[in-house]
Amino acid sequence: MSGACARHAGGVIAALWAAALVSAAAAQEAPEAGIEAETEPGTEAETEPGTETETETEAETAAETETETESVAGSEPGSATEAVSRAELEASIAVLETGVDRERERTDEDGGERTEDGNLFEISAATLVTASGGQPETNLLLDDAGWRVEDLLRPRRDLAYPSLWVSMYAEVEMADWLLFRGLIDTREIRDGDTLEPPIDGLAMGGNDAEDELADGTMLRELSAVFAFGAFSAELGRFRSDVADGLVYKDFGAGLRLRLDLDQITDDTPLTLELLLTSIGQRVQDIDNNGLLGFRVDWNLDTFESVSFLVAFTEDENGEVSEVLRSAYAEHVLDDQQKLNSLFLQEEGGGGLAYLGAMAHIVTASYATLDARVVLMTGNLQLSVPLEEITTADDVLAGREVDVEIGGLAADVMLRYGVNDFIDLTGFAVLMSGDEPPRGGDDDRYESFIGVGPLWDWTGLFFSGGINQGLYPNRAAAAGVNGRGVFAIGPGIEISDGDWEAEARALLLSSTVDPPEEPLSGGGKGYGAELDMLGRWRATRWLSLGLEVDLLLPGKFFPHDDLAYLAIGMVTLSNAL
Repeated sequence: MSGACARHAGGVIAALWAAALVSAAAAQEAPEAGIEAETEPGTEAETEPGTETETETEAETAAETETETESVAGSEPGSATEAVSRAELEASIAVLETGVDRERERTDEDGGERTEDGNLFEISAATLVTASGGQPETNLLLDDAGWRVEDLLRPRRDLAYPSLWVSMYAEVEMADWLLFRGLIDTREIRDGDTLEPPIDGLAMGGNDAEDELADGTMLRELSAVFAFGAFSAELGRFRSDVADGLVYKDFGAGLRLRLDLDQITDDTPLTLELLLTSIGQRVQDIDNNGLLGFRVDWNLDTFESVSFLVAFTEDENGEVSEVLRSAYAEHVLDDQQKLNSLFLQEEGGGGLAYLGAMAHIVTASYATLDARVVLMTGNLQLSVPLEEITTADDVLAGREVDVEIGGLAADVMLRYGVNDFIDLTGFAVLMSGDEPPRGGDDDRYESFIGVGPLWDWTGLFFSGGINQGLYPNRAAAAGVNGRGVFAIGPGIEISDGDWEAEARALLLSSTVDPPEEPLSGGGKGYGAELDMLGRWRATRWLSLGLEVDLLLPGKFFPHDDLAYLAIGMVTLSNAL
């Protein structure tokens, strides 16, 4: 994996096999996630300063440089097939619904079955065996006896279970200017009893399998790509992102326009992208909240780029303001009646705006720097329970509060290529946090909120369902119930032909004080996490992998039980 993964982190081991699988994107809905390895399909192999590897694959080179891509193998410059690469649409290939990218190379020699006329068909299946336990419970669960407040921040039960995932992806090039793409993805299929809370029968992507099939959720992508020289457009259901997942990264229905000014005039190295999409994973989510984004990529040279972005969303269905409801619940944990009332309140509303920048810079020989920063502002409304509840009608009644929103999210990764086989990395992550809003006048909440983010720096805290609110939702505030995150640590990546390995260690902390004891342990430290992954491509169609993630909880939690996640995986695919 030398020089290949600019930004990724552990979780379900499948992600480490990103270039090996036919899969792509996922939502925070089932957050046992994994490492993200970004690839550009069909890019030419070039060597980037910052690694000593002179023979990197197209996927490895493109993972370090998202903006400089060349024609897809077998396509004409300016064709719809090439536009898929230039618009970074490879991010729409199948995934487990775990926040795990499974992006992979698409070349004639090594990848899916691309025909002479440019069509592509890929199929992958994976069998996993997972063992986990000890993770602090950050979800406020409900059972027949009521809200299980006593379980909050306490260790989750030990689990061991098998699971299955199947994905099929296809591209059909109808003309040089028109390409159709489709993706069917089961996501993780497992026994519903292994979920928390458990459900009867099989689960698919963390939900009842029958419901998922009835909803058509397996149809993850169906879109048409049009390309005319420097201009390309994608219309339909596809995967998109804002700030590479800091704000949003998911499937949705919409329109994406892209204009490469460098193809029009050589002295204008800019690429413009306009995105209008629904925020949703399911086919019927087309009427969900909308997201409007605009991005400018400034290609400094072959291996360096700077991007600027703005994005806007209006909370028409209350999904974003649900983050505030989750935070506010902390104030009424000792009152089951008020918890019921809070849960039954009408949906909120409001809107958010984002302004950000991203950079990929060669800092020195064999060293590169990747950085992202996003500022957030807005206003959200929320209905909360009455101060006193004396009648049944009072449970449904509530009072509306208006909350001013602000926040910051940033991360940085420094990579140094020691030799052809070893990369050393250093990471830092900062996402602002805040204590829950009080529900009074002039309330302000400064925890960073992503409308559908993919935060996957580690496999347990971020991708394993610890970084979430009391009521988990697609929109998410940073940290445990919005208390922010600061994380820092080193990593190492080793690769040699058909095998690759990675280890990463991070210290994690909240940015504000924890809840009062005895709910918490009284300190800001989330703990120390160590993630270790390995993969061996046994044959062109078979790969084996193993992931082990360990988290030693800090004083933020009222216990110090070791949390663990271990996953073994066998993958069969024509896209390895």
